Amino acid sequence: MLNSLIAESFSRWAAAWRDRPTNGWRIALVLLAYVGGLILVMVLANLLLIPALKSMLGTVTPYLRELVQLLILGAAFSTGLWAALRSQRALHGPRVPSLWAAPGVNARYADAVMSGVLWLLLFLLSSVITGVDEIRERLLTYSLAQWLLLGAVAVVTIGIQASSEELIFRGYLLPSLAARLSIGVTVLLSILLFTVGHPGSGIYGTLGVAAFAAVFALAVLKTGTVSYGAGAHVANNLAMFLLYPTVENADATPLDLALLSGSLVIWFLWVQRREAARH
Repeated sequence: MLNSLIAESFSRWAAAWRDRPTNGWRIALVLLAYVGGLILVMVLANLLLIPALKSMLGTVTPYLRELVQLLILGAAFSTGLWAALRSQRALHGPRVPSLWAAPGVNARYADAVMSGVLWLLLFLLSSVITGVDEIRERLLTYSLAQWLLLGAVAVVTIGIQASSEELIFRGYLLPSLAARLSIGVTVLLSILLFTVGHPGSGIYGTLGVAAFAAVFALAVLKTGTVSYGAGAHVANNLAMFLLYPTVENADATPLDLALLSGSLVIWFLWVQRREAARH
């Protein structure tokens, strides 16, 4: 079944990686570099930056705390991605394939934007079903000027965070593993590693993370690019941070999982239709 979803572009992507050293230990070290960069910034921020802010300001307001959290998030994932790219170059050679798209596939930023818009609409529809009281209270928390600044910072930092995850877990792992392993094992490993990277998510939250990873992986197999997944991933994380900042994956309910699954099905069908129209 998976083989029927593999586009020629993804096959070219995997073939391009066959010219590179793709030993398992090399791939593991690149992932460790990515995680190490994240942890380093997070630890330094908690040990140095946050205590310094508290000592200078006395008390850190909730609004400033959210801004600082966003800046730390952006710095952490920027560092992690930089470390992964440097490690990739050192371990796989300087002429590695793109992490954004297969050879011959143009960077599809319009696809990413449209994918994000669609996902945001599906997210808001799901929120209407589960109740909008929490969103209403959240929107009244800050002034319009504060929301504009918070939103602008969130677009940049969460854009870096979510896009880097797509580049590493789908743009790097999938084609590099597919160069040496069967497509079924490749997809399973990608799902497993992405899910393990989101610990403490509870039963339904973990199933939701795995569903994300599975459908986004299928989209890459179908299209040969992470454009669609990156757009939806950014939109999802952005909406969660801005509208539900205190909600964690562990808080997910069976209804949340059902709504997420339905949204993923609709999103993937749209991806398939858009690709079919392109060809």
